[in-house]
Amino acid sequence: MVEVSQAGRTGAPAPGRVSLHQAMPDEKPDHHRTFKRPHLPSLHIGVRIVLLGIGWVVLALGFAGLLLPGLQGILLIILGAAILSVASERVHRALKALLRRWPRVSERLDHFRQALHDKLTRHKKAD
Repeated sequence: MVEVSQAGRTGAPAPGRVSLHQAMPDEKPDHHRTFKRPHLPSLHIGVRIVLLGIGWVVLALGFAGLLLPGLQGILLIILGAAILSVASERVHRALKALLRRWPRVSERLDHFRQALHDKLTRHKKAD
């Protein structure tokens, strides 16, 4: 019978092998995916509530437009999500992840988000 010692299981991995919990020396640990996001100052709570309401209404119209003739469903869904991304950083990160395949659309979303945010915070810059 062959005896297996417990020392090999709790000690360092055998030479040439890497533990599952040990990061490679030349790699960064990948805890979470990081997104480059432009820093936008937070909006006033009233403005955020209005934007969330408008965004959800446009998004609902977009889903209705998928079934009803005359409404551009996909266009309204994208517009509603873009409006929601101004009010919510979480929605913005999700849209960036979804639009990774289409970088031009992602750039246009960032431009729309920045322009709308600038218009909504324009009164603060005058103070």
